[in-house]
Amino acid sequence: MFVGVDWSGAMGTRLPGLQVAVALPGRAAPCPVPPPAGRYWDRENLYLWLGRQSRTRRLFAGIDFAFSLPHADSGCYFPGLEMQPRSAPALWSQVEADCTHAPDLYGAPFYTRTDRPWRRYVLSPAGRGDRYRYRQRQTERACAAETSPHPVLKCIGPANVGTGSFAGMRMLHRIATGPFAGQVAIWPFDPARGRSVVAEIFPRLFYVRAGVDPRHWQDPDTMERALARYHSDPPDPAWRPVRDDETDAVLVAAALRDLVPEHCAVPSGLAGTVLREGWIFGVAWEGAGR
Repeated sequence: MFVGVDWSGAMGTRLPGLQVAVALPGRAAPCPVPPPAGRYWDRENLYLWLGRQSRTRRLFAGIDFAFSLPHADSGCYFPGLEMQPRSAPALWSQVEADCTHAPDLYGAPFYTRTDRPWRRYVLSPAGRGDRYRYRQRQTERACAAETSPHPVLKCIGPANVGTGSFAGMRMLHRIATGPFAGQVAIWPFDPARGRSVVAEIFPRLFYVRAGVDPRHWQDPDTMERALARYHSDPPDPAWRPVRDDETDAVLVAAALRDLVPEHCAVPSGLAGTVLREGWIFGVAWEGAGR
């Protein structure tokens, strides 16, 4: 089963921007998945749903937040700081520790707390940290050959990547250490070995490769052409998405079904960097190091 998740880092437990879709093996169009309770998904329920699904079937879930921070450019996550996380799992653990009292895996306290040093490295509503600079992971540099993700440490504005990513890192910490740890691998940090997998994705990349404009997501022909690029049947004509998050989730599910397992193996020459920074699933390895 292939799961597309359009993530949300927003505050609260009513998250219209958090959308889920599932594609089954074959060509049938992916189907949106309603939340288990209420009108909207929340992050805690998504975590529990992924874990429960993995108990009965293998799934490959793509979720659109950054799984780690830049490291290769400076040899560390937070240049100039002596005490800091030395690995991606340690980073996730630190985010969880600093945000533990925030409900529903909310991640903003990681960079808003005045008693922690991380805020100095972030561009946020509180201002530009004195150690903030434009930094990219290797995967973002490689992705720029097709379309450019925004930097992870940008936590303000309409292209805010950081808030959702820090919320996502809290979920990765739960996946790595909680009751589903043996069932779900976090790609590319863990070997899959027949387990279910969660991976970082960038929905815009799949639109660009399909040759369609994501701004036209409400146009049925746009979605039909995009899905066809990934060998998927068109969606049900009765489906009327009201948010682009819905179409993103559907397209991601179709693209994952088409790409897996083609892009799963990590080149040995990139292993060290990838294990610290992660990788956007589907981005060409050949673009690394540019």
